[in-house]
Amino acid sequence: MAQVGKPLKDWTFGEAQEECLHKTNCYGCSFYRGKAEGCTVRRALSVNGKFLWPINWEFENEAKLTEPELAICRVIGGTRLTRGNNDEYVLLWGPDGEVVAKFVASKFPSVQKGTDMEVPDG
Repeated sequence: MAQVGKPLKDWTFGEAQEECLHKTNCYGCSFYRGKAEGCTVRRALSVNGKFLWPINWEFENEAKLTEPELAICRVIGGTRLTRGNNDEYVLLWGPDGEVVAKFVASKFPSVQKGTDMEVPDG
C-alpha cells in the first residue's frame, strides 16, 4: 500500500486508487478532508464539475521503452516489438514485416509478456 503521510502531489494515480480500494468508507482514507471538502483526489480530478470515484478509474498500461532499448531498435531499423505470453524472447520487426532481430527478454525489460508495440519515431 502507498505511503499515507506523503503529500497528494507525490502520489501516483495507481497508489491513490489502491488507497481508495482498501477502505470501506471515505472517513478512514488519507484523502478525505471532512464533509466540507470531501475527497481531495476526486476534487482534483473532476471533469466538467463531475467527480469520478477512484474505483472507476481505468489506466492504459502502455509499455514505454528505455533510451537504450530505443537506441537498439533504431540502429537495427526495427519498427515493432513483440513478446508472446509465454515467450522468453523479444522479436524486433522491420518495416517490411520481417523479423530483423531476436533478443533474450532480459535485454528488453520494458517489454512484458503479451506485448505488441510500435517503436516510437524520433
